[in-house]
Amino acid sequence: CHVPGPTKGVDLWWSGKHKRHGGNIQVLSAPDGFPIWTSPVRPGREHDMSAARTHGLLDALEAAARDSGPITITDTGYEAAPTC
Repeated sequence: CHVPGPTKGVDLWWSGKHKRHGGNIQVLSAPDGFPIWTSPVRPGREHDMSAARTHGLLDALEAAARDSGPITITDTGYEAAPTC
């Protein structure tokens, strides 16, 4: 199955990083790794920050940081994220 992406000739679900088709799912977990929240799947070519913004994850983390103190995102896909 093929879904045209924003770049001519490149499939929406193609991940250039992984060199294969796939999806992007965001996961918020507790320090022990227990999943607290998972997002619906987004196209594989979408960057982690874009997917997090789409699902409102960054806004939710910022609000949680205001209420509970600093929160750290450790995945390198979030290097440009605002400090929470």
